[in-house]
Amino acid sequence: MNSSDQRTSAAPRLARLSVWLPVSVMMVGGYTRLAGEEAASNQKVLMLIAFAAIFAGLGGYACAIAALCRRQENEPNVVGRSIAGLVINSCLLLLFFTAFVSGFNRGYTQAVKARESMVAVRRSLNEAKDDVQRSFDPTND
Repeated sequence: MNSSDQRTSAAPRLARLSVWLPVSVMMVGGYTRLAGEEAASNQKVLMLIAFAAIFAGLGGYACAIAALCRRQENEPNVVGRSIAGLVINSCLLLLFFTAFVSGFNRGYTQAVKARESMVAVRRSLNEAKDDVQRSFDPTND
């Protein structure tokens, strides 16, 4: 039996995909960043790239684990590529997780400040209303 007759597992393809999937999305994001203000100012494009990067990170992570599980003895570079994919995807997911948490905290503090401002505005309006009512009260001299 020739070595070409033997069926190889999907591990080498999965290992390559675990590395190139997040790298390609990051390259598209970098190109969009370099493309100028027109592409960078479009919020829909940026959100699409962000979601694609998150899904690419999760998909690359899954491909790396699947490649490690399906690896056979005669397949070179599967372990190295899978570990590289795990590292790249872990860094990418950690980056997005910290950005999400910081954005969530920023939004929360802005919401708290907005509520405090609304309370202060309502208090000022009530005080102004009371002052106007006192000034037009005929029994108040």
